[in-house]
Amino acid sequence: MRARLSDRSRPFECGLVLALLPWIGSCSSIPVPLDEALQALPEGPAEIADDEATIGRLERARTSIEAGTWHKQRGDLASLVRERPRLVAARSLLATILVLELERDELRNSMPRARDAFRPEDRLDAIQEAELVVRGGLRYSPNDARLHALLGRIYEVDGHLEAAVVAYRRAVALDGKDTNALLALTRLELDLGEERAAVFHLEALRARLAELPIEALTWEARCYMALHDTLLSERATGDQASNKKTYLDRARRAYDELAARAPTDARAMAGGAYCRFLQMSEGDVPRTESSIEEALDLYRRAARLAPTDATHRFDLGVFLESGLVSDAPAAIGEYRSALARDPSHLPSQLNLARLLYQEHPPESPERAEARQLWALALPRLDGRERRRVETLLAR
Repeated sequence: MRARLSDRSRPFECGLVLALLPWIGSCSSIPVPLDEALQALPEGPAEIADDEATIGRLERARTSIEAGTWHKQRGDLASLVRERPRLVAARSLLATILVLELERDELRNSMPRARDAFRPEDRLDAIQEAELVVRGGLRYSPNDARLHALLGRIYEVDGHLEAAVVAYRRAVALDGKDTNALLALTRLELDLGEERAAVFHLEALRARLAELPIEALTWEARCYMALHDTLLSERATGDQASNKKTYLDRARRAYDELAARAPTDARAMAGGAYCRFLQMSEGDVPRTESSIEEALDLYRRAARLAPTDATHRFDLGVFLESGLVSDAPAAIGEYRSALARDPSHLPSQLNLARLLYQEHPPESPERAEARQLWALALPRLDGRERRRVETLLAR
């Protein structure tokens, strides 16, 4: 686990932080680490804007942030924080601008030949400056949900995802209506493999939003399929089996909503088809002719939407040869179609070889083709699958 920013021993360099907080030090003195800079803040309660001049400065900053011209107010806010370090509203607005600068820099760095991006050493100073402003505000107002959310974003931008999750969780606990913090928390929990924690936040998002963002639907599908597959591998029984069914139901719901809102997304179609396949295979829904045809139609639509993708043809082949359809010749056709798109598609090679071997007599051209496919696949296999293919070829 990477250390949090506050745990680093690296002192500040002269730059943005020194311009904001002159008591930290100067270029000719030994710089002061973050924790010492926080301890140097004046004692006392949080201040509020109680005069027209300060209220006007804060309002101009809010307006500039909303208008996207926040850089014009950055200097004035920094001056205001110097003048009144216990004024939490000024710290919150300044931190918002500093985070916007970091996000803009992150975007620029992702572009080829980006200009005006921070130098690495300046970026670290900017991150430390933002953290100092926020944590200074939390010193005076420890239950400020907005500041905790900003701290989470700072840690996230710097790659400290575990620390970001902690900050976002605190923000959500303090303000359950902060949808942006809830979205960020859910995304990071899934990135860190914390699906069980993410479930509660996914359901909270559904309760609070009339319509989930499309990205949140993809998170739902990913999360619930992972939880279902875990219980499936553990051969869950009793209440766990009921949970497995619920997870699969929710994954199907997410895929179906994605397909309705993004009708050209082949993955949404294929995901919905796969959920139906599993539901019928696991006995969660009846194996009726209409339900089988519904899944088959989704698989075919996915294949049409991604005509060059071998995976969707392979998925269709698996469904066709399953006990729900039992159409081996049609499955063989789809595996061939997948290999026509990607001759190195290993799962299609193996499934096609198996069906050709099973469906045709000895000494037939199809069995010879099966052996050729196995020989091509063998260098890419290992473990039990490799030993099985070696045995088949030895015959």
